Amino acid sequence: MGLFSRFGKNSNPPAAGEGSATPLTAEQQQQRQRELAREAARKIDEIEAAMAADLFPSATPAAPVSAPVSAQPAAPVIAPAAPAAEEDLPHAAAAPETAAVVDEVAILYAQGQLALAAELLRNNLQGSAGRDFWWLLFDLYQLDGQRDAFDALSLDYARRFETSPPGWTGTAPAAQPLPRLTLGSQHIASAEAQASLLATLQASPPELRLSGAEALLAPLRSSLAADTEIPWLLLLELLQRLGREEEFDQLALDYCVTFEVSPPAFRPVPSKPATGVATAVSTASSDSFELPAAMHAPLAGLQSRIIVYAAQHPRLIFDASRLQTLDYLCAQQLLACLGNLTCTSIEFRNVNHLVAALLHLLGFATLARIVPRQY
Repeated sequence: MGLFSRFGKNSNPPAAGEGSATPLTAEQQQQRQRELAREAARKIDEIEAAMAADLFPSATPAAPVSAPVSAQPAAPVIAPAAPAAEEDLPHAAAAPETAAVVDEVAILYAQGQLALAAELLRNNLQGSAGRDFWWLLFDLYQLDGQRDAFDALSLDYARRFETSPPGWTGTAPAAQPLPRLTLGSQHIASAEAQASLLATLQASPPELRLSGAEALLAPLRSSLAADTEIPWLLLLELLQRLGREEEFDQLALDYCVTFEVSPPAFRPVPSKPATGVATAVSTASSDSFELPAAMHAPLAGLQSRIIVYAAQHPRLIFDASRLQTLDYLCAQQLLACLGNLTCTSIEFRNVNHLVAALLHLLGFATLARIVPRQY
């Protein structure tokens, strides 16, 4: 490649005795080779940072390129914090020799099989010339709360690449999915089943996720009668949890007239508060849409908020700083949602490398620019 040819090994190395009185020892030659490699790596980092700044001028400016080093050996230079160039992203187009493993890791991650993903990465770590596997494994250990394994990997990374490893951010163990209840026709097939479901919902926290609730609304409406309150109360509970305030209020009024009792009041669905580091992120400027720490199918309410936000912001920027868990089905639903938007541009920022690998695998790069977090 033209870029590396400028700083590759010299095709005409000086003779052993040229420019010196005595030939270099083997140890001196190795030291000299290490110095040349460090200098070449530094220059390549500078050029890649400049290329990234030219390609993405709207992104956060890169740190100034450091001045040329002196003749004495310099410490390894960490690349400036610039948006990742395309070749740095963990996907097939960037590293064809590692694409199959990265794709398999992305699938295992999306299925929640973190132990198998970690084992696959460890088995291929030493045979990889790039850093994709290392970054994926760092993020996986963070996600799974494996501090000791993270620290051991950091030492190996520093020795191999002669640069600082990423720091432990104190991320909690993998975010657990919110409690979920899948509903079907069997839950309303009889008066006993309806009463049981109503009791379950009334005893469950507001964070309970419901799947299939929409399909039960019409059958429940058709079963409403003046001789039993259970179908009414169950339908009101479902409308409450689905956030359908207008329908809830209308049904509550009908319930009041039918049974001559005070109507129940609609309670706004509580939003899950952000804590810790995420609090600072959630108060960021409104020019970005913050994704939650965990995303599981169905996309439902989050999709509605994305559509509303996109209608007001033609340049749609997702802040993925908090996003740790993204399952396969939810990612597919998100891709379909983005495909129906009319935004001028879509961008995912500060994405962990596991999520970035999954997004690339599913084809998000055809619709959006994906910027993984920098190490």
